[in-house]
Amino acid sequence: MRIALPLLALARADPDMGFFFCGTYVGLYTARIGSLPVSADLYRSLMTSVEESVCASGSGGTLSIVHGSEAAEAWKSDDTAVLGGVVFIGAGVPRSFWRPENDPLRPKSLSFIGELDGVSRVTRVGEDLFHGSAEKNHVVIVNGGNHYGIMDDQDVFDKSGDLKGEISLEEYLEEFKKAFDAFLHNLDTNAPNDYLTRKRNEAASMLDPSLKAFALENNYYYGGQNQIGPDWDPDLCPTVWSGDRGLCEEDGAPWGVFAQAFSSKSIL
Repeated sequence: MRIALPLLALARADPDMGFFFCGTYVGLYTARIGSLPVSADLYRSLMTSVEESVCASGSGGTLSIVHGSEAAEAWKSDDTAVLGGVVFIGAGVPRSFWRPENDPLRPKSLSFIGELDGVSRVTRVGEDLFHGSAEKNHVVIVNGGNHYGIMDDQDVFDKSGDLKGEISLEEYLEEFKKAFDAFLHNLDTNAPNDYLTRKRNEAASMLDPSLKAFALENNYYYGGQNQIGPDWDPDLCPTVWSGDRGLCEEDGAPWGVFAQAFSSKSIL
């Protein structure tokens, strides 16, 4: 049975629409155009697919469907962000969860993103692969998918920035159903899932060059503290212009040690 609950409260953290599907609460956080959420009506086909899968699984509890990084920030502030499972469409886990000074993500996650997403960089889900666990943080990259291609009536809103998709809405929803069904099975049984394992491995293979590059530069969102070297301390390190500032900081980026020396010598 479907019950849709339009949520009109002023609090930013509220879902844009809430549903009860066969005893499961599903909060929908829609994409933002500018700073405004798009109508939940544009997700008719997606939510029909969600309903079918939820009712077939027989699971209860709480689920969140979140489209885009701005919607993910809204979801992060919601009380349901600590419950059940969350599906990020066209986004990865909000990166603040991966920083050691913050509380970690509590629910299991599925990051489902098209390789042609022009709004969210597909490389962002590399952080899910780098920090997350194979048992809890699942990643699926859809060949030919873009950011808005999973929505109905796409001609009624501005899709600036997105790339042109190479698959139809029906094909996109078919890929979503495979991923979502596998995610529900993992939530219900806590058992490994061949589909999710294979898709995570495919994503890791696809993003391997960027994962290595971010690690090489000691990127902040890949656990790095400082890409070049320490905070300015003339008692410990010579000036950056002398070309070896990176040498005096173990946490400096591997490339920084050489890049700073090379670039500094070239201008002195």
